[in-house]
Amino acid sequence: MAGKNFGCGSSREQAASCLTGWGLKVIARNFARIFLQNSINVGLNMVICPGIEADEGDEIEVVNGRVKNVTKGKEFDTVPLPRARQAIIDAGGLIPYTRKLITGGKK
Repeated sequence: MAGKNFGCGSSREQAASCLTGWGLKVIARNFARIFLQNSINVGLNMVICPGIEADEGDEIEVVNGRVKNVTKGKEFDTVPLPRARQAIIDAGGLIPYTRKLITGGKK
């Protein structure tokens, strides 16, 4: 869970890539522009949830495009990424996505 403008000041790719190795899904009210693009490029799973309400220790679930705060019993809408950007994340980042396009999905 993060607040507003997550990743602000993080213009280097390493700021996003160091989070991908943990298998995290980062939920934030919004993301800084450069961090957002770097995160997409490295395949970091992100959820934009402008109305999220959560405190440290709350149990959070992401189900069917909604964020649920299980602890508080509340659900929140998310802002989906454009399909092209989500496809890059789903492929594991820009390099695997491009490789998949070039090879037609063959490994």
